[in-house]
Amino acid sequence: MVVALAGWGLRAGEVAALHQDQLHIDADDPYIQFDERKNGPGTVAIVFGEDVARRHVSRVDGYLFPSERSKTGHVDGTTIAGWFHDLADKAGVPEEIDGVARKPHMGRRFWYDAYSQTTEDLLKHVQDIADEQGSASAKVVFEDYLTDERKRELRREFMREKLSSAFDSY
Repeated sequence: MVVALAGWGLRAGEVAALHQDQLHIDADDPYIQFDERKNGPGTVAIVFGEDVARRHVSRVDGYLFPSERSKTGHVDGTTIAGWFHDLADKAGVPEEIDGVARKPHMGRRFWYDAYSQTTEDLLKHVQDIADEQGSASAKVVFEDYLTDERKRELRREFMREKLSSAFDSY
């Protein structure tokens, strides 16, 4: 659950409704497929936690968080929120962080913050290339000289390292 919230950046309701058929963990670049989502259909790359997804999928037949009492067949977002708070209590996480009430959505915020830091780190990395070539701007090198595939590969590599570091420290 924590990996889905903070490692994949999913919303609590999306985590609750995750079905094993949505997880494409055997693809070259693993991803989660969403037919319906707040902002429309799409995919979410699994750059970290593929092993967690694989273990969890091997233990279920259908929804990752099933519920026999629910009409949908899975738990809902409030159940995920409850589990999140129980886990946070056990881990000693304060009920407020920087003046904001603790909630599962903080995992999604963490993901976006980590991704924005990854982008900054990536530009610093590319600055070395720019310096070697006498270019004044890492952004120009990144946008104009790296292929889309290479940019995606670097972003995923840097993000994977950042998430691994964050999760390994706990």
